[in-house]
Order: sequence, then structure tokens, then C-alpha cells
Amino acid sequence: MKTACWLVAILICLTITLPCSALPPEHFKAKYVPWGVDEYELFGLASNELSARFKGKLRFEENYTHAYMRASNDGPQFLINITGGRVSGVQRMFIDGEGCHILGPQLPSKEAALEFSIDGLSKLNQSADKEDLKRLADAQEQLKSLKGSHNLQNVGKPKAVK
Repeated sequence: MKTACWLVAILICLTITLPCSALPPEHFKAKYVPWGVDEYELFGLASNELSARFKGKLRFEENYTHAYMRASNDGPQFLINITGGRVSGVQRMFIDGEGCHILGPQLPSKEAALEFSIDGLSKLNQSADKEDLKRLADAQEQLKSLKGSHNLQNVGKPKAVK
């Protein structure tokens, strides 16, 4: 009898659970969720710097194109692009309980990653904790500094004539 009950329970669970292919497209688009590490923190770092800075927080694949937040390969993680030995692009990915890959935007620059984090952290409102507020202030300051350095690089350069 117990075996029959378990089989019925498993059958019900299997019929209720939708395969990834049956889910709507918006299910696969990751929005900003605070994970304790944001994409912008990875940009520009070499593999040895990634290992040192995120020791105990992220686990990297041997070639540093994938960073995991858990001992397993599911849950929150980052897909990393390396150019010239340094991080040049990052995309967040979450593998849900059904094995569906939920992807965030491909962020091709530190500036884009900072804007993504600032936008997401700003939308947390009342649910933001002290660490989130600190991360928001840090990201805003870094973006301001980055944009200021872009403006300084363009000082004295002729503007394109249309």
C-alpha cells in the first residue's frame, strides 16, 4: 500500500511539473537578484585575481569561463568571457530545480554591468539590506568615476563632423 501511495505521489508530481520547453519565454530571463557578488566586480580581473578576490565565494572552472556560487553546478552562477587574459564580459545564469537555464543580459563592459546592478539594486526598495545599500553606493561611485575617466580621455580630441 505504501509503495502504491508513493507511486501515485510521484506520478502527480511529474504531471504537475512542467518541462522547460513548456514554460513561457519570460521564465528564462533573469532579472537582477542580489547574490553577494555582482558582475561588475569581475571585470578586468585575471584568473589569479579572480581566485584571490573571490576565495570562499565563487568556485571557478579550470579555464575561468564559469563561476559557481555552490559546490554543485546548479543555482546561481556567472558565464565569463576572457579577452587578453582578463574578464571582458559576464552573464548571470541560474539553473532552477527543473534544470532550466535562466539567463541575465550579456554584459560586454564594466559600465554596462554597473548600470545593470544599479538598476536592480535601486528597484529593491524596502527589501534592500545594509549590504545591498552599500553595494548600490559602491556601484554608483564606480560608475561616476568610470564615466569621468571616459570624459577625461576625450578631452582635446576633435569631435566628429556630420
